[in-house]
Amino acid sequence: MAIQRFDEVENLYRGYSESWFDKMDISEGDKKRRVQLSLDYCEIIIMLFMMIEENETRDNIHRFAEERLNVIADRYIGKDDVAYINDWAKIEADNIVDKTFEKIAEVEQETENPESDTSESTYHFEEFGVDVPKTEYWTSDIRGLLLGIECANSVANYYELYDALEKGYTRKVWLTEADNRVRATHQRVDHVDIPITDLFEVGDSLLLFPGDVSNGASPQEIDNCRCTLSFY
Repeated sequence: MAIQRFDEVENLYRGYSESWFDKMDISEGDKKRRVQLSLDYCEIIIMLFMMIEENETRDNIHRFAEERLNVIADRYIGKDDVAYINDWAKIEADNIVDKTFEKIAEVEQETENPESDTSESTYHFEEFGVDVPKTEYWTSDIRGLLLGIECANSVANYYELYDALEKGYTRKVWLTEADNRVRATHQRVDHVDIPITDLFEVGDSLLLFPGDVSNGASPQEIDNCRCTLSFY
């Protein structure tokens, strides 16, 4: 069942994954690797959603999410037991699982309220050409894909920073995709150039790289981020 759901997502949305990374200032090989990484994470997150729908215990879902997020990142980076990735996997698993349970509970409360019109409202995704009922969104394939892309970008950007440090680079530059979808706080750091181990000030958050969660960055600076870094 999980495989069937993921196959449908991969067939329908691989092109969208490719377009998500298309404007990034990275090599074609890196773009392809990020696309595959996003789909690997999407598959795990869909499995997580199905565990929730099948009333698996919350503790089991947390453990599954943390373990699988970590394994996929380790495989991408090429080594295991990386301290940052261990911490990232725990934080990301907690965020995904807790938010999903929280939103499902909110939807159930609103659905039980006769004055609520939640069942009639939808989220529109222009890039996919679909509407998703709000009552279904939090365990939907589209949310799974968006979270998969988010996870892929965070892990890949960490890897790029790690690789740049290994190569002896000393400076880094924040790069947005420079279109009308870039949030204002990220526009303000576009092309900001700082020492490679310093932190970017992004809104009220501090980030070592786009997607970094190690310094308690606000989710609004991480969610759906398409930014990358260049190094010299």
